[in-house]
Amino acid sequence: MDVSRYVRAFFKALSMTLQGKAFQPADLAYPELHAWIAEGRELLARTIAVAEKNGFDDSAQETTTMTIDHRPMSMRTVLRAVQHNLETEYPMLLASRIDGSLLTIQSINMNDYFRVGRLLEHDAIAETPLVPAVRHLHKHLSNLPATKSADMP
Repeated sequence: MDVSRYVRAFFKALSMTLQGKAFQPADLAYPELHAWIAEGRELLARTIAVAEKNGFDDSAQETTTMTIDHRPMSMRTVLRAVQHNLETEYPMLLASRIDGSLLTIQSINMNDYFRVGRLLEHDAIAETPLVPAVRHLHKHLSNLPATKSADMP
């Protein structure tokens, strides 16, 4: 049994108590970030809906590929990776409250921003109604709210 984890938690709680601080749930500690994640989910859902409505069903998304970091990557993979991060990774990282969580969110988002940018440049979606939706998602990914890593216990 690893007691060090409990000892560390005890001293962290004691330190916070002595400083007059209270534990805040992640959604209270980072409301702007939670709002940004929720908006990102909505934009992504709209982007996927526009894609499907304009002939980019799952199979078309799978065959629409681009080279990212010297590897072929499909449109479907790019969109589903962003979806996974918005729905699973970011909330999990915020809830974990471990050192480096905010930095991890920033770096994952930077990858998503780059991949969506490459998708935006793809000839297959040029001059389709999908461009504004992807552009809007890309712009949203570029506007990650500023947070202070020191706030994360």
